[in-house]
Parts: sequence; C-alpha cells; structure tokens
Amino acid sequence: MAFEIAPSTRQPAHGGGHAPSHPAPPALEIVRESPSPEATTALAESLAKVLAKILAEVPVAAPGAGVSRGILIALEGDLGAGKTLFARGLIRGLGVTDPYITSPTFTLMNLYEPPGMGPLRHFDLYRLSHPEELAQLGVEESFDDGGVTLVEWPERGGEWLPGERLTVRLEIPVADSDRRRLVLRAADHGHRAILAAWGELLDVR
Repeated sequence: MAFEIAPSTRQPAHGGGHAPSHPAPPALEIVRESPSPEATTALAESLAKVLAKILAEVPVAAPGAGVSRGILIALEGDLGAGKTLFARGLIRGLGVTDPYITSPTFTLMNLYEPPGMGPLRHFDLYRLSHPEELAQLGVEESFDDGGVTLVEWPERGGEWLPGERLTVRLEIPVADSDRRRLVLRAADHGHRAILAAWGELLDVR
C-alpha cells in the first residue's frame, strides 16, 4: 500500500490570497465491537502494526519543507471507556517495552522512543486548565517531527490540535459491561489511508 504525505493543510493566521477550493472527500468511518479489554487491546495492537508499516515506508522530509508526516490519534470517550487501555496496547504494539505504560494524567505528556521510528508522544489533557498550556509543551512541533502523537481528551485542546487526525471513540453500549464499541473516523487523505489499511487488515484476519 502506498502512503502519500500531503503538505499540511493548516493555514497561517495571516497572508493574502485564497487557496483554490476543492470538495473534501467524505470521511471514512469504521465501527468495531469489542467483547473484552483483551479484544480492545488486540484492536489497538493491530492499528499499531499498520502505523509501523506506514512509518517505515515514508521517507523523512527535509527540514523546513512544509511537509507534515506526523500521525495524530485522538482518543475520545467517557471516563472508564478504555482510552488508556487502547493507548497502552498501541504503544506496546509499536515496540515500547516499558512495563509501566500509564496515562500522563498529571504530567500531561509521556515521551517514548520506539525502535525504528520517530518519537511517540502520549498526551492526557483531562487536567488541562486552558488550551494555551499546550504551547508550553511544544504540542504543535510534535505533529511535524515524523512520529506518532496520541491524545486523550482531545476536545480539551481546542484549536491547538489540528483537524487532520484519526479519531478513535470508545463507547460503552451496555452499562457495567466490558463490551465496547469502537468508532474510528478520519477525513484527511493521510489518516484515511491509515484507517483504510487497518480495515483491510481486520477483514483478512
């Protein structure tokens, strides 16, 4: 599968002229049911397999080339839905062997260095007081350095988080149950390609 990285669509706050308008492609959405925490972890690990393959195929962009090759995974869901469980499965699926992978609830960010790829950042914005605090963490730079960024509670980041992302929403269809419904959605070209590849992987297993 070829994976193309298009120039970032984020627009500067200034500047004249208007970019030509093109109709946006429809968003791609995949829904999967998980009967248990183990199954949810397995789904995360399968997504990690796709990410690792894609990152291995993409050449490193030259500094200042205006090309974004970072991958943003936004994890949504209520408290206890399994966002951290999914994040842990994805992080381990990318080759991180740290036995104490936890959500950075108080530190806001954990940084990992998986073998053979760029940095992996895990943000938890639950305790974020103001979206502007993300600037102090260097969150904008993390989207353009060739790695993967996981964000729990992305809605708290406001406009500081780019719209180009793969959203994973974990829902609890039955109260007091381990069952989960995972709704994965992507609208931009790069993240749609990731999601499509993941769907193909699941269909052939």
